[in-house]
Amino acid sequence: MLSVKKWYSIVILVCCFMLVAEVAGCSKKAPEPITEFTPEVWDTYPDLRHYMVEDMEAKIDILNLTPDEILDILGTNEVKIIPYGEGERGAIIYRITEIGRHVGTLEIYYILISENGDVERTSTKIESGW
Repeated sequence: MLSVKKWYSIVILVCCFMLVAEVAGCSKKAPEPITEFTPEVWDTYPDLRHYMVEDMEAKIDILNLTPDEILDILGTNEVKIIPYGEGERGAIIYRITEIGRHVGTLEIYYILISENGDVERTSTKIESGW
């Protein structure tokens, strides 16, 4: 059985280790949500996009852009493009956050494109199987 003195030594050692780890920045902290949209941040941090959707829609009139303009502004990182034309609607789909890492469930930002290339509407959806 350990003596009281040894227990105190162990507790002090563990506390010192935790203090050094905190000071050195070794403790894992959750990233701060980025709510302000910029094209660079949107393209760089796909998992934080869900925080930026509201600001992005306030700054950019998506409904009056062409698909090429949307891709120029929002980038091509973590995006799926479903072609449009010849009587078929298309879509530009951005992954905005992962909901269930093990089941592959994602929240997506869905931009519906009409057969003539106009943006019909936007929405956020939950989808599995990205």
